[in-house]
Amino acid sequence: MAPDPMLDGTVKGWPDLGCRASEVGQRGLCLDDLGTPALALRESALAHNIAAMAAWCEGQEVRLAPHAKTTMAPRVMERQLAAGAWGLTVANARQARVALGCQARRVVIANEVTVAADLAWICEQSAGGSAEVIFCVDSLDGLALAEAEHGRAGGPPLAVLAEVGYEGGRGGLRSTDAVLEVAQAVARSPHAALRGIEGFEGLTDAPEPFLEDLVAAATAVAPLIDHADPILTAGGSAYFDRVVDVLGPAAARLGWTLCLRSGCYVTHDHGLYADAASQRASGSPRFEPAIEVRASVLSRPEPDRLILDCGRRDVSFDAGLPVVLGRDELVVVAVNDQHAHVRVEGSCDAAVGDVVGLGISHPCTTFDRWEVIALIDDSERVLEALTTCF
Repeated sequence: MAPDPMLDGTVKGWPDLGCRASEVGQRGLCLDDLGTPALALRESALAHNIAAMAAWCEGQEVRLAPHAKTTMAPRVMERQLAAGAWGLTVANARQARVALGCQARRVVIANEVTVAADLAWICEQSAGGSAEVIFCVDSLDGLALAEAEHGRAGGPPLAVLAEVGYEGGRGGLRSTDAVLEVAQAVARSPHAALRGIEGFEGLTDAPEPFLEDLVAAATAVAPLIDHADPILTAGGSAYFDRVVDVLGPAAARLGWTLCLRSGCYVTHDHGLYADAASQRASGSPRFEPAIEVRASVLSRPEPDRLILDCGRRDVSFDAGLPVVLGRDELVVVAVNDQHAHVRVEGSCDAAVGDVVGLGISHPCTTFDRWEVIALIDDSERVLEALTTCF
């Protein structure tokens, strides 16, 4: 169900090719044919990352439901499923529809669902029986909304995870007692069934205390779960190895499935996740940065400053600025909507019209700026145009 736009010169990163995105692979293009700014994914790195994470999870005897919000690219999601992913993770019901369109058999909405239309759709999917859609609850009020919609729609009980949070964090119950209260309410309800415990450790500076809270919550609610395969799920792309170290023994002791929800591993980066990877143990998978944003030098208004045709509408800036690849003397110091400011350190022959490659920090907030992305081989030949569903 991937979109297939016409590349007519109005799609960012693509010239007027007079063809659909699905036909790009037949055109014999190279990256230089696309102009700038343009986002490219390197096939060799993408394939390596998908295979490396799948193999590591298999070796650790944990399941993987990659977070599809990172790319929202159906072709990438399909490849992750083909590599053995247990399911896909998403952030909301709209993304869940895309995931099901990629033939995911299990979709975890790692979030609360409170909109009646979204809950009605989940009820419909549950009644269909071809796929399982699981979502989070972190309050009696949220549970009541799900119960009310299920009472109208009917079908099998809705599969829910009790979400655990921490002070100052996002959603999630703040204590084991609060988790137990919601879990008991779910156990009493004819409209919902407790599928397990969910949490996200990725925004913490030291994840272990929070992961121990997840262990305590799972232990407390275990007697209330009437399912053959309860789930204990956490794990972004920064601390997934530490998640397995802490939650793996607990899941084994309880007879539960540990499911990781990492997303950004699939393309990695040159910033946030590269830094996180440098702190992992040697036995962890090693990922390769797959993303490159190409940009042109528009101006050299001062000897020590370049202006590129790439800005906030093209690259992430929430977790660090882009880096100029292979040019240590060029440092991105600021981004505007459509421009990047680059400081020149030392001698540099960069001239107006030159093209540079940028590495990014935080893939999620780069992907959502692009409708169509070039998949390239190591000789920069365009293999395919990947479309996104943001």
